[in-house]
Amino acid sequence: AKRLELLCATLDSIETNASDSAKALAACIHVADVSLGDVWSEARRACARGVAKVPLASTDRARLAAHFGEQLDALGENDDWRRYDGLCRALEQLVTRGSVSIVREAHIVARKALSHEQPTVRQAAARVM
Repeated sequence: AKRLELLCATLDSIETNASDSAKALAACIHVADVSLGDVWSEARRACARGVAKVPLASTDRARLAAHFGEQLDALGENDDWRRYDGLCRALEQLVTRGSVSIVREAHIVARKALSHEQPTVRQAAARVM
C-alpha cells in the first residue's frame, strides 16, 4: 500500500507541477520505467492511468507512447510478463485518456503481446488494439 501511495503522490506531483512539458515527460518516463513492471497489478494500473493524465504537449505525449513501444519491442520471450502487461496498459491509457495516435506502437503490440502465453498480457494487448 505504501508503494502505491508513493506512486500516486509522485504522479500527482508531476501532474500538478507540469509547467515544463519536457521535464514532465522525463519524470513520467522515470516513474513508468520503475512501476510499469511492478509485481502488484494495481501499481501497474495506477501508473498507466497516472502517466496518461499528466498534461503533456502533444509531441511529448507521442514521445511517451514511442518510448513505451520501444520498450515493449525490446522485451524478449523470457522477460517478465508483468512488464508486457504494464506497457500495454500504459499505451491503452494514452489512447483513451491522452488522445494520442499509436499506429506504430499498435503493430508492436500485435506482434509481441497478442500471442503472449500469459492471458493477462493478451487481454491488455487486446484492449490496446
